[in-house]
Amino acid sequence: MTQPNEQQTAIFEMWSIVSRYRWRFILPCFGVMVAVMLVCLMLPRKYRSESVFEIRTDLVLKEMTARGATDEFQVPRSSVTEELSGEVAIDRLIRKIKPELRELGVVRSSFDLQQFRLNLLRRVTVRWDLASPQLDRVRVSYTGSNPEVTRLVVNNLVSAYIDQTNADMDQRLTESAAFFRREQERGQQTIEAIENRMLRFEIEHAALLPENPLNIQNQLLESRQDLDALIAERETHIGRLDALHAVLDAEPEMLEAVVMGNNPERAEVEAHKRELESQLSTNINIYRMREQHPDVVALKNQIDAAAERIKAIDQQVVTSRNLVQNPRHNEYTLAITRAEGELASVNDRIAAIRISLDALGENSAKLFPARSEYRKLERELAEARGDLSFWEANLRRVDLALAAENGDRGIQLAFVKRAGAAWKPVSPDLTQVLLACLLLGTLSGSLGVYLAYRTETAYHEGQKLASDLGIPLIGTVSEVISRQDRRTRRIRNLILYPTNAVVMAAVLLGLAGVLYLDLEKPHVLSLSGDEAIAQPEPSPSSAVDAVKRERE
Repeated sequence: MTQPNEQQTAIFEMWSIVSRYRWRFILPCFGVMVAVMLVCLMLPRKYRSESVFEIRTDLVLKEMTARGATDEFQVPRSSVTEELSGEVAIDRLIRKIKPELRELGVVRSSFDLQQFRLNLLRRVTVRWDLASPQLDRVRVSYTGSNPEVTRLVVNNLVSAYIDQTNADMDQRLTESAAFFRREQERGQQTIEAIENRMLRFEIEHAALLPENPLNIQNQLLESRQDLDALIAERETHIGRLDALHAVLDAEPEMLEAVVMGNNPERAEVEAHKRELESQLSTNINIYRMREQHPDVVALKNQIDAAAERIKAIDQQVVTSRNLVQNPRHNEYTLAITRAEGELASVNDRIAAIRISLDALGENSAKLFPARSEYRKLERELAEARGDLSFWEANLRRVDLALAAENGDRGIQLAFVKRAGAAWKPVSPDLTQVLLACLLLGTLSGSLGVYLAYRTETAYHEGQKLASDLGIPLIGTVSEVISRQDRRTRRIRNLILYPTNAVVMAAVLLGLAGVLYLDLEKPHVLSLSGDEAIAQPEPSPSSAVDAVKRERE
């Protein structure tokens, strides 16, 4: 219950502070929002033009090439970005449109041309709207300050890429086919030579071929495995034998048997105590002696002394000690004997296997040179066959692609949408401008309230004054408000404040409307009133149609 009350108190205090310094919040917020809007009105506009083209692969060609090899060279997707927006493409574009840039006034000197080139390298972007094995739809966009230049850049980039790609693909396919065919012939000759060498080797070394399941190498491997297993078994037996010896050393051979009995001295003292208790009972019950009688007192003292002596004497004592044979000692001795026998058997088997390994090692020295030569021939044959398969697969793929290109059934590149006239700027963005106004205005107003609160020296509560000055508070007197003050406050609340609010809102809405017209509908501001009513808002599709008509 305490935490919610503290939170509510903090919220009420913050609200009272904001209400007290509301003009410190409203005026900076209004000024910053107006300043942000004015700055956005003066910022330069950026326009973006986009052009879309397709890279289409014939489905029949795709099905044929998919059975043999990959088709990376047919669809150069990995190099599209570099060929469209790389330095080579930008330089080629600048050489092509340089006269038009001079006519538009974009480039006046070599420095302007260099800056324009760097701007193209930074702002030309390439992205895929659709990427599939049969169809790639690529979108090229460029953002600049001149809408005509942006349209000119993207259209020429795509046109140059399509022309250059078609020419390069034809040349690449022709050269690749000749190269792969030469490599295929050379690989076939190499395989024939290696197969002849292997045939002669198999005839000369028929008994030493590695395919024999009873060859010396297999016997050596099995013997080494058996030897490793026996060595591990021997280590196990040695460890077990050491553990048995350690346990046997800790276990005694003979054990001492102890016989316990009642302590006779304790029995004698207990009998004496019973006799004294009997005398005490006789003196008290028969002779009618009192507790203060010297004989009674003496008997009680003797009984207490006997009881103390009984406590000090042990109840049982050792009556006899005997030595007997330890049965666990005999068990450990028998286990050690058994373990020593098993260890000796393992050592004999290890010695026999080592003698066999020495004999096999002497015979294997004759086989390794022949086997090494045969393995070398096999590796050479496998490598030659792999290379031949690679060249044949690539040759088959290139032949199919070349036939498809010659029959206009291969890779097809075509425009989907040419860039039209850009009429709407993309920067600054209206939504971002309004969000920046709200954020910076709220931040500046909050900062004004915070500074006013931290720098204020007046006290609004008597308890705060009393606690800071350390003096007792007797009472407080509220503010005295006259009729003139009340009338002034009423006029201010009913007329002045609403008027200020209306004026500020009108200014903000007016600036927002101007920003909207300037950023979202710039053609309205560029036309007169009658022309703005007569001419409708241009759309991207109408701009594209106009460009198509102009091209035709």
